[in-house]
Amino acid sequence: KKLPHHVSAGLDRFTDFLFNVQVALGAPTLEGRELPLQRTPTTSYIFTLALEDGTLVATTQSGLMIKLLPNHKRASIAAPNAEEALTLPNVVMLYKAASGAVDNFLDPVVIDTTEPLVVEINTDFMAPETADAVADFFVTVLLSEKGRPYMQNVFFVASGKHAKHFVSIDPKAQNFILTLLPASLKSAPRAILTTPNALRRNAANVTVGDLGPTGVLNVHVAARLAIYAGREKNPANPSEGVVKAFNFSSGNLLSAVDVGKVITGLADIKLALLASIKSLVQFAQNLRFYLMMKRMHDQAA
Repeated sequence: KKLPHHVSAGLDRFTDFLFNVQVALGAPTLEGRELPLQRTPTTSYIFTLALEDGTLVATTQSGLMIKLLPNHKRASIAAPNAEEALTLPNVVMLYKAASGAVDNFLDPVVIDTTEPLVVEINTDFMAPETADAVADFFVTVLLSEKGRPYMQNVFFVASGKHAKHFVSIDPKAQNFILTLLPASLKSAPRAILTTPNALRRNAANVTVGDLGPTGVLNVHVAARLAIYAGREKNPANPSEGVVKAFNFSSGNLLSAVDVGKVITGLADIKLALLASIKSLVQFAQNLRFYLMMKRMHDQAA
């Protein structure tokens, strides 16, 4: 039996929404609008659906919100509405969802890892209140991912106001997280995680926005995006996966040309700000988050 038009149109819109939920959570999508509704056997979400000013919004009991944007072409993960919903488990869930999304964008991108790449971490984007914890968590994440193929021949070096926090690091990391570059790496291609007002023409730039004392940085996303920007064959016209990862982590819809301007250091401050990795959420207990995530990585090692 043929459905009434208003019912079929509603179902069509709901299917669009489900498709975009998958994209926002980082799940791979198949041809057409087939949906892999279960990304992993251990991850599930129960959504309450509502219309807000004509926009379809889904909210979980824990406060995760996914909103279909007005053009019906993409969805975005939003932080929980209520301040009291910002619990540690919620922030961890948001962190993992964002990491999974960026992984799905970058996994199909083919990069050449035969030559060394230096990734500089300009620590000026770190807040003084949490710089020590963020640096420690950076090292933990990089150590845990050292064996992944995209990390081959990648070396990290810290610079800027808070570089001292990378000096006393885990001995296991001292071979690839360096305090000083040896002569053999000084001429190697370089990528840099930096602030929007400090782009360089001689490096592949990935900018990080102002985190403030309560901002939560997705370290995995920042590091991986810098590596892929640094490995781009044509940084002025980056691959689709890199552009998608930039757009997801910045929360803005930028063209490949605009992303290329940021990577090559040709962007003005306005564009560099738009392309910056945003704080995952503003969370007053962010120090506890970094310490807990470090413990989780250590236990998994």
